[in-house]
Amino acid sequence: MSVNPLEFRCKTVSLKGQRMKHVLSSISRIAHTLHSLRMYSPLNVSRKEIRLLHIHPAAWNDGIECYMEIVSLKDYPKFQAISYVWGDTTNKLSITVNGQELAVTQNVVTGLQRLRATGETLALWLDAVCVNQSDIHERSEQVQCMREIYSSANEVFIWLGYGRDSRSPSEQPEIVRWTGDDRDLEIVDSYFKQGVLQNGSNEKDKETEDVVGLFVYMKLRAMDKHVHEIPFFDVQGGKLQTGKTWLAIIQAMHTLSSHPWWTRIWVVQETILTRKATVLYGNITVPWTLVAESTRAAARHIHCCGDLHQARGGRELRAIVELRKARYDDLEWLRAARAQNKKLSLYQVMSRTHSRNATDVRDEVFGVLGLVTDWFGEPPLISDYDLSPSEVSMRVVTKHVQSTLSLHILMGTTRTGIPGVPSGRTSQSSSSATGYRINRAVLFSAAGGHPASVRREANVLITDAFEPSLTLSQVGSTFPGNHDWRKLIDCITSWRHMVRLETPMDHTLVSKNPQNKAFWRTITNDSWQPQRMNSVDILSAQLDFSGEVFTAYRRFGDTDVSRIAESFWDWAQSKTKGDLKKSEEHTSSMNEIKAFYRSPLGATLDRRFFLASNGCMGMGPPEMQPGDSIVLFMGSTVPFCIRAMQDAPDGHYRIVGDAYVHGLMDGEGVPNDCEVKIVSIHIH
Repeated sequence: MSVNPLEFRCKTVSLKGQRMKHVLSSISRIAHTLHSLRMYSPLNVSRKEIRLLHIHPAAWNDGIECYMEIVSLKDYPKFQAISYVWGDTTNKLSITVNGQELAVTQNVVTGLQRLRATGETLALWLDAVCVNQSDIHERSEQVQCMREIYSSANEVFIWLGYGRDSRSPSEQPEIVRWTGDDRDLEIVDSYFKQGVLQNGSNEKDKETEDVVGLFVYMKLRAMDKHVHEIPFFDVQGGKLQTGKTWLAIIQAMHTLSSHPWWTRIWVVQETILTRKATVLYGNITVPWTLVAESTRAAARHIHCCGDLHQARGGRELRAIVELRKARYDDLEWLRAARAQNKKLSLYQVMSRTHSRNATDVRDEVFGVLGLVTDWFGEPPLISDYDLSPSEVSMRVVTKHVQSTLSLHILMGTTRTGIPGVPSGRTSQSSSSATGYRINRAVLFSAAGGHPASVRREANVLITDAFEPSLTLSQVGSTFPGNHDWRKLIDCITSWRHMVRLETPMDHTLVSKNPQNKAFWRTITNDSWQPQRMNSVDILSAQLDFSGEVFTAYRRFGDTDVSRIAESFWDWAQSKTKGDLKKSEEHTSSMNEIKAFYRSPLGATLDRRFFLASNGCMGMGPPEMQPGDSIVLFMGSTVPFCIRAMQDAPDGHYRIVGDAYVHGLMDGEGVPNDCEVKIVSIHIH
């Protein structure tokens, strides 16, 4: 066999090149490890040691130089912590720590630069610098200390960047300091008299002025002002008049509520555990308490002032609701629960935080462990980054079920083959829909109150259930995750055709047709919130999610569903034709009708209608298919849709999702000889 010398030489050079790349890569890893060893000496876990960063004073555009020291939390050191988002990890800059260069994200640099501008000598804790990110064991140990770190900090700075521009300004900005008390009125008066920045000469100055205007609005809201008492607005003839300044503030409000900080999992405990939280946003320094009170006041005034905003098309109202619903409600609910010393289980906390983001999916669990106060007498879960995401998930589910004897935690887990959490990201509408279903689940007792019995083998959860007897025969279309009236009506109409019900409603009255009554009860999950609502409530509800059980939900009675469903359908159809006024004229109970509006929305968002083999109607997850089974797990208040695993022994399934099955929600499916009909189901 002959060998081309040139080809041989090329292959040899190529091989040498690959080896050289491998050698250089190895050298780089070794250098990084040595660098970490020099900068990060080991921490004494028993002493609860942490590292604190001290920033050297310097001019605005000088590089960031710091020194880092090790302290023990047992010695009660004075320090501040930073709550922030890492930002783009591909765009890194260098800071100097103990004389050595350390690469960090641009958002970390701009945050440290902004804090350095305060002129104060600060001892800071931020995980990107104070934790050796290349040491997985140290990361696990420091996460276990998070509760003590943030509860020990004298103050937590919430760094939200510079608005739409991620870069810091070329010159040090003049800081506008809000105090949360009457001293703030000087800023308010100055803004309305002459403008804080005298109508800045460039776009950056204009954006800064708009941000100041936003916090002026928030301050006035926090003072419990009505719309007509706020100088941004003028109410003439019952109509709201605004100018360009308010439109710019609306944009600033949207930019603030869209900041990724609001969606990050770690910020929950960072904000809640601290004694004092301060927001840094551009040149603004403002107490978190002012933001909180402003948001609470907006919620109060949405009833008396919201219709004025709604009359202008709803843009202003939606921006206000977005600010309120930018995961803020969850933060304040958890803060209030802790302040009242309420016991919080891991499930309760995660119900509040399940739609938040984490770079590492395991942090959906580890990031909230510091907020849990009730482990039901069992040892708490420990953060351990040596565990795989699936193992973390299985430990969470198993621990919760064994502690509570309930399978409630399995609700809303349709997007992965792993039961429980982490379950991956879902849309906000999907998260809201899951929340609505969780809220209503307490009203049911599908398994007759029988407690859960679970055990695990490797990555398989084995739970007892009553033998599956129902399969899906037909599935309808999935209602999309939005609030389009026409799509809602079209979708409901298609479902009605599946059960051969006539439309429109006035041809087949609910009170005279049991099938029709069953249909309405099915698509509302046989429950509603009867409290008074107006059009503003409806808009707010569309962005709502709550992890706790609302006692405001109640089951329908025959009179309720007969009377209200007929009126609702008539009103809904007229709404799609733009004739709401006419509908309101002949509808005697518009508040009830609008309250009923939330019932089909909460039960149908991201859900699909189905018919079971015995003719039962139901609502289930979008992934369900004909041939799937409906099962009653012991320990669950609602039925579940499951699918047999291919190439697996009998009795092995994966969960498709929780379901509502009309006629099976109150123990009707529990057999009389239940001792005989119990089977073990393996959930993958």
